Amino acid sequence: MFTIKNLKAVLLLLCLATTMAHAQFSKNAIYGNFGGAYGIGSGLHYERIIIGGPFVHINLNAGLGYSIKGIENYENKIIAPVGLGLSLGLRQHFIEGSAGLINHIDAGVADSVDFYALPNLIGANLQVGYKFISEKRPGLFFKVYANANYLAGLPADQQNSSPALERIFTAKMQPGFGFAMGLSF
Repeated sequence: MFTIKNLKAVLLLLCLATTMAHAQFSKNAIYGNFGGAYGIGSGLHYERIIIGGPFVHINLNAGLGYSIKGIENYENKIIAPVGLGLSLGLRQHFIEGSAGLINHIDAGVADSVDFYALPNLIGANLQVGYKFISEKRPGLFFKVYANANYLAGLPADQQNSSPALERIFTAKMQPGFGFAMGLSF
């Protein structure tokens, strides 16, 4: 017998099928990112769509780059942002919101033999913007966005020795913008 419960289940399945349709779209991207989590700086990023389809999807992204200026206490440093995003759109054009963490990687040589790389969480990053993913494989990937970096308000040399709550409550917001261009595949 056809009930309201069955109707809801059918509608849910239709929505999921529509969202997951057209599995031919690109799910990976490698791109250069300028600004954003780096302040005035740039980095190389990888993005992977983990759930969804061409109309709605959730993606993970990670990058490694260099902040020249604009991130207080972390100028001329290696920065490694990671994030999780939600995109809504039609075919190739999306509005995306994402949130992530900003890490500073302190690297060097200890005892003239051992190389070390120590990650240090320095803040969070929020982004809202426009994203284009070409339907061609491989194709163009483009993103332009406004962002806000929330950075711990303590000097870099005190970050690891201070309690996590103190780092959170002394956070400062630094607004900015960024753009990215690369290859989707």
